[in-house]
Amino acid sequence: MAFSSATGVFWGAWAGAMPAEHKQNMAELFDMFEAGKIKPHVAGTYPLESFLDGFNALSGRKAIGKVILTP
Repeated sequence: MAFSSATGVFWGAWAGAMPAEHKQNMAELFDMFEAGKIKPHVAGTYPLESFLDGFNALSGRKAIGKVILTP
């Protein structure tokens, strides 16, 4: 299977309503990640003590990709 993008959805409600399917989707995503088939874009990495900067990037819609907090 080949694809070039993933689209976000309101995952929380779906995962709660369909836990078995959610578990299967997560297993497939992690398998693809570990195989190098998908590479999430990291918009920024913030030390935990600067979590507010990361939160502001998300809430201000400045992050394109994942925001990571590091211990």
